[in-house]
Amino acid sequence: MSVKSGNLLTDITDHLPNFIILTNHSKVRSKIWPKVRIFSEKNMSNFKHLLKNMTWDNVYTHSDVNIAFNKFHAVVENAFNVSFPLKTVSNIRAKTNH
Repeated sequence: MSVKSGNLLTDITDHLPNFIILTNHSKVRSKIWPKVRIFSEKNMSNFKHLLKNMTWDNVYTHSDVNIAFNKFHAVVENAFNVSFPLKTVSNIRAKTNH
């Protein structure tokens, strides 16, 4: 770590303002492992299978378009989350899974 400090010469105040600059040269490694979704052929096939075999009656029975859309969205979102769950991976593996 390097430290620089000093006084600022200015006529704005009746005293000299002080400053300090701390510089850390070491690399900080992140302890947080990213979460990714794996879009493999197997997972894609499972997603399609879930949507294909889903009963859509709860979407079609509503005359209010907002309620119908919310039901539709919930079905698709649930199938998505089941088929492509979030997996915790290392930083190196996360970069290769994009």
